Amino acid sequence: MPKVLALFFMLIISCGQNAANPREVTLNHLFPDATLRAVVASRLGSRADDTGEALITALAEIDGELDAHRRRRLPRIKNTGGIQYLTGLTSLNLAHNNLTRLDVTALTNLTGLNVSYNNLTVLDVTALTGLTELAAAWNGLGSVDVSKNINLTRLDVSGNDLTNLDITNNTALTHLWAVYNRLCGLDVSHNVHLVHLNLHVNHLISLDVSPLVNLSELSLSNNRLAQLDVSRNSHLTRLSLARNNLTALNVTNLSNLALLTVGDNHLTNLNLSNNSHLHELSVSGNNLVQLDVSHNPALDRLFIREGDRLRQSISGLSEDTHLIHPLERQRPSLIGYILLILFSLLFFAVILLFILRLRSK
Repeated sequence: MPKVLALFFMLIISCGQNAANPREVTLNHLFPDATLRAVVASRLGSRADDTGEALITALAEIDGELDAHRRRRLPRIKNTGGIQYLTGLTSLNLAHNNLTRLDVTALTNLTGLNVSYNNLTVLDVTALTGLTELAAAWNGLGSVDVSKNINLTRLDVSGNDLTNLDITNNTALTHLWAVYNRLCGLDVSHNVHLVHLNLHVNHLISLDVSPLVNLSELSLSNNRLAQLDVSRNSHLTRLSLARNNLTALNVTNLSNLALLTVGDNHLTNLNLSNNSHLHELSVSGNNLVQLDVSHNPALDRLFIREGDRLRQSISGLSEDTHLIHPLERQRPSLIGYILLILFSLLFFAVILLFILRLRSK
């Protein structure tokens, strides 16, 4: 009740500034965005027609999740005004909208927040100390402070403009996605519960993953790593390190490894004798002169480019292993070229006929 009264006083002040009677304030006054207003109204049901303090009380009593992600045929949400009254929410989904600003400081009961695929450049979640899941991917964030969100288990900040990310206080993290940023380094020494770490397409020069003994999936492709020690990550099942500057890699302790991608590095040797569960392997673009896969009976897909000299020096290859040529899969056939030309000619013919008909009128 005290929180509801505080919100009502906020309403009185707001209405005073806008010359409106607080007892007559409706949902239309509080939520200027029609799409968000419709979502809130659907949760209020018959109470959507309440006004004043009764409406504030009804809004505060909305609990659980509010799903306001962009739906087909509905305009994207641009204004989240009024959201501060939804203090009972535990989960809020605003993904795939057109938000440039968002104030969630009043929503202190939130445990889940999804604001991915918007246009946010600033996001303050320091008041949301109960958050366990935060998705803020594909915005324009230059920084994000999660130091107060010590209960976070899943964090997705991919597709932003981050040069730094401090997760030293987030010791409960199990999943972290920070792909397509500009991170040059990351301290994960306090995040021993991580099982999934995806940092591909960054500017990482070095990374110490030795404390992450529970890690099962690690993706660091498209970085600038010259070395990486994974000897203590014995639970790894998927390891992606393509397009780095690695000259050596020891995977002998990774007996559970099912996928290994190390293409476009500078490896001269790769020992796979202890990786009997390996299903998929990509090795093109290295300095390997030979490759022994005789100890990998589960291997069913080997990605290697046509023309790679290593193709002639693979020993122990099973008949069940499919050699896949990544570049060949993208090369159109002659028939494909012919169909493309015919389709283009047909397209231009239709446009020409349309123009001629317009002129004839």
